[in-house]
Amino acid sequence: ADPDVAAAQAAWAASTEKLFKAPEPAEGVDEPAPVQDLADEANYLEWAGVSLGREEAFRLSLALKHLAASVPVSGLRFWGKILGTGGDYIVAEGVLAGEEGEEARDSNGVLLENPGEGANKFTYFVCSYAGGEWTKLPNVSPEQIVVARSIRRFFTGNLDAAVGGHPPFPGTERHYLRAQIARISAATVLAPSGYYVAGEDEEQFNIAVNEEEYEVPALNEAGSWVHSNL
Repeated sequence: ADPDVAAAQAAWAASTEKLFKAPEPAEGVDEPAPVQDLADEANYLEWAGVSLGREEAFRLSLALKHLAASVPVSGLRFWGKILGTGGDYIVAEGVLAGEEGEEARDSNGVLLENPGEGANKFTYFVCSYAGGEWTKLPNVSPEQIVVARSIRRFFTGNLDAAVGGHPPFPGTERHYLRAQIARISAATVLAPSGYYVAGEDEEQFNIAVNEEEYEVPALNEAGSWVHSNL
């Protein structure tokens, strides 16, 4: 057997074995917040023809619990999986407590959104496989999102890889990945029309849950759904 392959298999087995042990809360985490029950929800995805495999879904569910025990995050859920030429990215989404932002601008002078606002409403973590080490992605800037729209390239699986192409991208693959996550979320997170209304803040556009009675639209029609993740 190839010694490199055998070593990689042994490393994978050692890291995934840790998932089956109860996680110890890290410093700053009093009690891990509840996480998405991916093992259960994977059944609904399988009915729709989308499947990670039951074993993989179970390992990912355990990996989310270990992540929740390592950082003070709430609403943690499996966001998706992005394939790469040299490795894949498993992406988790949550709201990180105590994350404060400083007023900053990108190279175009556009004010960056603080954590918990707009495109940075959620914090994202990635690992290469269930049981692998989680890495927190940086917040995204408007410039990175705009430039990412014009680039077509494969992910490498290396967060520190340079991002080639034109126009030049301001950052490495970790920033490019975060920008594409923001774009995908904005395009695919939907809500029934009428469920949200414009917020009361006149200086900054935001949305809020509609607490008044409204007519529920026919959910089998495309026009009954609207984008809800801005």
